[in-house]
Amino acid sequence: MDYDLTRLGTREFEHLIQALAKKVLGSGVSIFGDGRDGKREATFRGAVGYPNLSPASNWNGYGVVQAKFRQRQDVATNAGWLVSQIKAEFEGWRAAKRKNPGLELPEYILICSNVVLSAVQDSGGIDVVKAEVAKLAKSFELKGWDLWHYDEICRFLDDSADIRRAYAAFITPGDVLSCIAERFQGATSRISETLAVHAVKMMKGGQDLRLSQTGADTSAQVKLSQIAIDLPLEHVDGEEQSRASGVAALLIEAGNSIRKLSVGRLRNYVIVGGPGQGKTTIGQLLCQLYRVELLDDRPTFKLGLEGGDIHRTLKQDFVRLGLPEITAKRWPMQISLSAYGDAVRGGEDVSLLKYIAEQVSKRTTEPLNAADMKAWLRDWPWILILDGLDEVPAATTRAIIDEKLQDFAVEAADVDADLLMVATTRPQGYSEEFSPQYHQHVYLRALNVDEAVEYATRLAEVTHSGNIDLRQLVIQRVTSAATEHVTARLMRSPLQVTIMSLLFERRAHAPKSRYNLFSLYYDAIYAREVGKPGTTARMLDEQRRYIDQLHENVALELQIRAEHESDAESMLPTADLHAIALQHLVTEGHSEKDAKPLAQRIVESAMHRLVLLVPARGDTVGFEVRSLQEFMAARAITRGRDEAIAQRMRTIAPSAHWRNTWLLAVGRVFVEADHFRGEVIAMLAELDRATPTMSILLPGARLAVDLLDDDVAANQPGYQCLLVERALATLQFGLGGRAMHLADVLAPLAIASTQVREIVFQATDLARQNTGRVGLAALHLLAEWAEDASVLTVAARLRLQTALTAATEEQMIGVESIARSRNLRELRSAMSFSDHVLWDDVDTGVLMALQLKFRGLKSDAIPVGGQIIRDVLSAPRSDSGVAPNRYRIEGVTEGLTPTESKSVAEVLASLGEHVSPAQWTTDQRIREIAISVFEHQPVGHLLDMK
Repeated sequence: MDYDLTRLGTREFEHLIQALAKKVLGSGVSIFGDGRDGKREATFRGAVGYPNLSPASNWNGYGVVQAKFRQRQDVATNAGWLVSQIKAEFEGWRAAKRKNPGLELPEYILICSNVVLSAVQDSGGIDVVKAEVAKLAKSFELKGWDLWHYDEICRFLDDSADIRRAYAAFITPGDVLSCIAERFQGATSRISETLAVHAVKMMKGGQDLRLSQTGADTSAQVKLSQIAIDLPLEHVDGEEQSRASGVAALLIEAGNSIRKLSVGRLRNYVIVGGPGQGKTTIGQLLCQLYRVELLDDRPTFKLGLEGGDIHRTLKQDFVRLGLPEITAKRWPMQISLSAYGDAVRGGEDVSLLKYIAEQVSKRTTEPLNAADMKAWLRDWPWILILDGLDEVPAATTRAIIDEKLQDFAVEAADVDADLLMVATTRPQGYSEEFSPQYHQHVYLRALNVDEAVEYATRLAEVTHSGNIDLRQLVIQRVTSAATEHVTARLMRSPLQVTIMSLLFERRAHAPKSRYNLFSLYYDAIYAREVGKPGTTARMLDEQRRYIDQLHENVALELQIRAEHESDAESMLPTADLHAIALQHLVTEGHSEKDAKPLAQRIVESAMHRLVLLVPARGDTVGFEVRSLQEFMAARAITRGRDEAIAQRMRTIAPSAHWRNTWLLAVGRVFVEADHFRGEVIAMLAELDRATPTMSILLPGARLAVDLLDDDVAANQPGYQCLLVERALATLQFGLGGRAMHLADVLAPLAIASTQVREIVFQATDLARQNTGRVGLAALHLLAEWAEDASVLTVAARLRLQTALTAATEEQMIGVESIARSRNLRELRSAMSFSDHVLWDDVDTGVLMALQLKFRGLKSDAIPVGGQIIRDVLSAPRSDSGVAPNRYRIEGVTEGLTPTESKSVAEVLASLGEHVSPAQWTTDQRIREIAISVFEHQPVGHLLDMK
């Protein structure tokens, strides 16, 4: 009988030879494990029953068994290759003997190879190799030797049913499932064709992925093989660095070994990963990969017309993944533990083998039973995926499943099964139900930017294959979002990237509309969980309002706490989380008796299914993604009466800590509360007039720039124009980063809207009349736009040329500086550079004064610090060109109370009048320090949430 020995690989071929040697030569053979074996797979000492021609001819002494595996075979060169391998072995022994004269050399050598050798007398490969071995044996004074080539090994396999069965998945040639029917007896022979039909049906049914699993309303279908990726590994328990880069590669390599307990003690695997990281999908992918291999070489007519096409397409698509070759054609089965939990919870004693038989029988005409599956487990290797332990929330059900899995392990051991078992779970709620003693835990890593973009690109190419414009647009937006801090952390898993891609199809500015981005993301996650079967999904659907408010209340509490804690990622004790849930239910009219169990279920569902709230260090919880915490806090801020909402938003508006929350709150207003938009615009103007300090630092104008950057008023041109007018007030800040940011934000709006363009150019025309920093800022704005090829370019260049002719000498010093630092071509070509000194040493003096004079001063002494800075600014300027010192903003007010810090901000804000336009870097840094001191005052404790 013929066998395919090429799929074994070097390691499993060595194991096969070891098994055959032990069977043929006798129990006296010693097997060597993987690693340094001294160029031997097995050895023996004393008498062995081989070659068994006669008692006198049998070997008796020290012997070595050597295996030589060749992956790609060529009959014409096989003999030469094997001779070279054998010579190298003998030379190695000879060299070792010279180095160590006391080394014991073998008296007998058995050389085993999978190469096919021709049998032509004298000139054939068999005779050529034997002649060379005979010469070497003579020089080594061997007492005996032999050669097992391909044909000899096949003959031994024919006589070794147990070994043949153990390696059947590796060595069965051609249509393996049909061969099983011929070569095996009993139930295995009877059901192999049934399982072949089942494999074809599962291959066809398992090829599609519906994007609706993300929670989106779409009927689009994509093929798993077209978009699948191998999930990246964070680490594997017990390994400093995994040999494989991805989960599928790791498990295929593990599956390419015999995993019988009689061969070695190998642990199974548990994949641990967060929601949406692709645990279920990787199980589906593995099953498809193994089905394709299992059905390979099966006659096309047995697959059916469609089945044959699908098999061919899948095989081609999977090449893209670059995964290791599957050499052991395992039978794959994926079991949903939540579905199995429903089966065992009903009270009926359903073993895992029985449940598997029932699942298979649903897709076949011939019913199978547990005994059939046990026979199949005995005779053929499996890969069994146990998916979603986290989907089994009830402790009693988990206990039953654990008992059933232990029973299954006993059944598998009883038949010495070659079993690769892989379980999946989220980390939330997982308590090592799969013992690390018997299971190797594999932890998934989040996608990095390149991986996220690559996946999104692949997804867009598949889903929008007929719409090149939409495809390119989605890819562009995803690429941009993946590199932005706001959205990058929401694109760390395949599911998240899929959601983002879906959002970007529908929303032209989705990456810049953060409230909608997060809101739709949350809704999609919620819809995904509600769409799953089970009581938890039903509870999520029925208690949506309470669960929403739980997230909002916790997020708000964490935002407030973070203002007063050294760790910005503040955490909430689990007991406090339960208390918040309980208090809210009681407030809503539930009795405390009824509220307690409901609060418990709400908390568990929120943490274990939605998992925006996750366990943290100690017995605490927090939001894994900070932006989602701010999103939920924004929802809390904008809950209730308009008057209360307005007061809360005024309270947190100046604070940097609450900035994202405030912007998201405004985003919600513009999406959901049309009547409140005017209140927001008026609030910005009020902020900029509230105090003398705020009229200098302009928090309202800076917020307007951020709101335009968020594109909150994209569909309300009237409000957009009002925001543009308020944002242009930041021209008072002069040259530098804020002017560049303003140019970047306004440019696309001015290009798209004639009305915005008119507002912008009217403001710059007016600002150019100013001989100080405002005029400089206008020059900078125009210079940035003059570089672009857009509808702004011509008008910006004309205005820039006019402005340069009217600029003062001090303004020109600042212009030269920004032209150099920004490499603005229009500025550089329009002027000749002078030898003006930019007085960087003034920056150094100012910053030293800030560090030394304000630190530790009491309130009545703070104005003295301001006078010292004025003295520095008016001192004679040297030409040393000293580079400005780096500084820590927080050091300016170190040791001061909030009131004293506020006084520092007021003093710094008033210093602008003492800085000339030429000293724009000094002006900018003083102003930024003032803004930072002002914005870091705690405000959360002032919020009225009643």
